[in-house]
Amino acid sequence: MHEGVTAVTKKENVDLTPGQTLNASKIMNVVAAMHFKNLFGIDYTQNHKANASQTKIALQLYKQFLDIKAIRTPAYEYNLVEAWSKELNLDKYFELVDENEYRTRSNLADIIKDIEENPFGLNKPLPTDAQKEPLSFEKEPAGQMAVVMYCLSALQLFEKKTKEEIRDIGFEIALLGSQGIDPKNSEKHYNLASIPGKQFSGLQLLAYMYVAWQEIDPTKNVEINFKNELEQAKRLIGK
Repeated sequence: MHEGVTAVTKKENVDLTPGQTLNASKIMNVVAAMHFKNLFGIDYTQNHKANASQTKIALQLYKQFLDIKAIRTPAYEYNLVEAWSKELNLDKYFELVDENEYRTRSNLADIIKDIEENPFGLNKPLPTDAQKEPLSFEKEPAGQMAVVMYCLSALQLFEKKTKEEIRDIGFEIALLGSQGIDPKNSEKHYNLASIPGKQFSGLQLLAYMYVAWQEIDPTKNVEINFKNELEQAKRLIGK
């Protein structure tokens, strides 16, 4: 129960978890808390800080569980899994397949092997529309100035950080980047557990990552060319 509460209430967890995933997790954790209370008389339902809508859905799901618990029909729980996944908009993330069909799928072994060997998909070939050249704003003065200021901000922050802390920031942004960071969408903002209490635009994140990797390992190819902007930021620091 304590781990469940932490997962959906601790600030860094909440900041890093997509809204739909957090909503579903909180509802399911409240359902588990209701069952825990029913079994042991200890109430953790309020600790998850669920809102009225989430609590209402959790009550509905738990009632469904109690109804089928009384029936005890073998394998009926799969119907519950399907019903709950649709209620929580999770049904697109999995499928229920007859075991015989599952075992005869020709590509199943390949899929499992690929997940084990390449969980982030980093070794897969780039799509045909992927960016061919490193990201650069050399021909865009406004974008270039924004990158300079972001690099300046990163330099000022990293002055107070250890190498390990800078590395953690660089790795966290790189992990976010594996899921996609849009440098031209100024409306979308991101949060970092390694820099709590601050929101970043996509371009700002990429500038921070570039500066971080220049501090950690300048030979690392991060597919970004902010060399001139970083030099300008260093000159501003000197002044």
